[in-house]
Amino acid sequence: MSEFILNWRELLQYRKYAYILSVIVIIIGLGGVVWRGGLLYGIDFTGGFQFMFEFSRPVSSSELAQVRNTVQERLAGTRISTFDVAGEAESQGLMLNVRGAELVETLTGQLAAATSSDDFEAITEEILVDREILAENFRFGEGPPEKLNLEQASRSDIRSRVQRIVNETISDQIVSLLRQMFGPDEAQLDLNWAREGDIQQWLIESQAKGFLTEFENLRDAGELADLPDLLQQFEIPKEVFETIFTTDPAAEPGLIDLNEVEIEALEEIIYDEFFHGRYGSDAERILEIRNSLGLFTEMSEVLEEAELDGFHEESLLELAGLSPFVLLSSDMVSPAVGADLITLALLAILISFGGVLAYLYVRFELTYSLAAIAAIVHDVVLTVGLLTLLGVEFDVPVVAAVLTVIGYSLNDTIVNFDRIRENKVLMGYKANWYEVINRSIYEVLNRTLVTSITTFIAVLILFLYGGIALRAFSITLLIGIIAGTYSSIFISNASLLRLQLSLRDI
Repeated sequence: MSEFILNWRELLQYRKYAYILSVIVIIIGLGGVVWRGGLLYGIDFTGGFQFMFEFSRPVSSSELAQVRNTVQERLAGTRISTFDVAGEAESQGLMLNVRGAELVETLTGQLAAATSSDDFEAITEEILVDREILAENFRFGEGPPEKLNLEQASRSDIRSRVQRIVNETISDQIVSLLRQMFGPDEAQLDLNWAREGDIQQWLIESQAKGFLTEFENLRDAGELADLPDLLQQFEIPKEVFETIFTTDPAAEPGLIDLNEVEIEALEEIIYDEFFHGRYGSDAERILEIRNSLGLFTEMSEVLEEAELDGFHEESLLELAGLSPFVLLSSDMVSPAVGADLITLALLAILISFGGVLAYLYVRFELTYSLAAIAAIVHDVVLTVGLLTLLGVEFDVPVVAAVLTVIGYSLNDTIVNFDRIRENKVLMGYKANWYEVINRSIYEVLNRTLVTSITTFIAVLILFLYGGIALRAFSITLLIGIIAGTYSSIFISNASLLRLQLSLRDI
C-alpha cells in the first residue's frame, strides 16, 4: 500500500474528497438541528430574562446541577451556565437564562380570554404569578384606575402589563430559590440582601436581646448591683431607666421590680423605651460597606469595618447570616423585540449576500461571484449546524460573529480570485483553468494559512479568557475561521472551476 502524500501544488485534485467531507459535516450539523428541534434561539430572539450572580466561592458541579434541576422544576425553558468573575481567582459566577415568551403568552391568553369576574378568579397559578399580584394589576368593571380593566383593555395592553409582572415574579423566584439553597437560616437576617431598615431592626433586636441576656445573668447571679455598668455598656440613660424600674420596691413603690419582672414583659418595655429607632447611622454604614465590597464574605467584615465592637457580638452572630452570592444584573428582552431581531438578523445576512454578489460581479465576473456565494453559503450552513449541535444559543453576538465569518471567508476568497485573474492573463486566456486555479491556490496558500493560524490563536485566547459574555461569539469565530479557510481553498475554487468548465461547454 503506497503512502499518501499531499501534493500542495495541485490541491484542486482533492476537490471530490473536499466535497464529500463538507457534505458529511453539513449533514452532521443539520442532524444536530433536527435533534435539537430547530435552532437554539437565545433570549435576544425569543424574549426572556438573564440573571448574573457573583458568588464568594466556586460553585461545585453538584451544586450547579442542583440549581439547574430546582430552577427547571419551577421555570419552564431555562438554560444555565457558569462564568468566572474577571480578576477574582477565588470567585465564580452563575448566569441564568430564562426564556419568558411562553410564560408571558400563556398568562396573556388566559387574561384576554376572561369574559367575567369568575373567569378571572379561575385563572390558575401555573405560571408563577400569585393571585394577589393579579388582583393588584387587573380588574373587571369599576375599580381603581391603576388596575387594568380586562373588559376594555387590548391584548397588547394586557401583554405589556403581564410582561412587567412576569419579570418581577421571575426575578423574585430566582433570588428566592438561590437564597433557599445557599443563604443563611430562614430565622436569620441575610446581610447580603437586607435593606437599610431591615439592618437597623436587626441591630435593635440584637442589642435588646443582648441586654436582656446580660441582665438575666446578673439577676440569676444575684449581682444586680452591677446594673449601672450594664446600662452604660448598652448606652441606656441611668436616670431614665430608674424612673421606670427599681431593685428596691419598698423604697420606690409604683416602679417595676427588676427582681420579679418577667423577661417577656421587660423585653417589651426595654424595646419600646430604649432601643426603638436607634442605630440608623450604623445601618447606613453597613450598607455603604456592603456596596463598596459588593459582597460580605465573613461576619468579621461587618463587625470590624462597621465598627460594631461595642455591640453584643453573640447576639449579632446569632441573628444574622450571609448569602454567598449577590445579583450583578437582571435584564429582560420582550418577545416583540426578539421577533424584530430575528427579522433584522435574517435581513442583514441576505443583504450581505446581495452585496457580495454585486461587488464580485462588478470586480470580476458572474462566475466568480456565484462561486464566492457558494463558499459563503457553505460556511454559514456548516457553522450554524455545528453551533446548534454544540448547544450554542443564537443571540445578537452570534449573528455578529456569523457576519464576521462571512467577511473573513470572503476576504480570503477575493485574494485567491485576484491571483487567479492575474495568472489567467500571465498564462494566456487559452490556458487550462485547472492549471491556472491550482497555481493560484499554491501561490497564496502560505498567506492564507499564516493569516488563518494567527487569527485562530487570537480568537482561541478570546475563547479561553473572554468570559461567558464572549463565549458563544468566540466559538462561532473559531468554527468560522476553520470553515472559511477550508472553503476559500477548496469550495470557492472548485465551484469556480465547475462554473468555468460549464460555460465552456455551453
